[in-house]
Amino acid sequence: MALNLREIREGVYLNSWTEASGATVTHLEDFGNGTLYSNVTVDGKLHHFTGTIEEA
Repeated sequence: MALNLREIREGVYLNSWTEASGATVTHLEDFGNGTLYSNVTVDGKLHHFTGTIEEA
């Protein structure tokens, strides 16, 4: 699987990849605000998630 990683601005990253199953995943990681936004497609259905993160 190939990861497409882009820094949008300092502390904000956009990551996307396709799983072996064909599911697609996109994460927007905002370390400044401690927030993760994720969009996932599975079997043609789009799912949205929001969570908290901490920089290690």
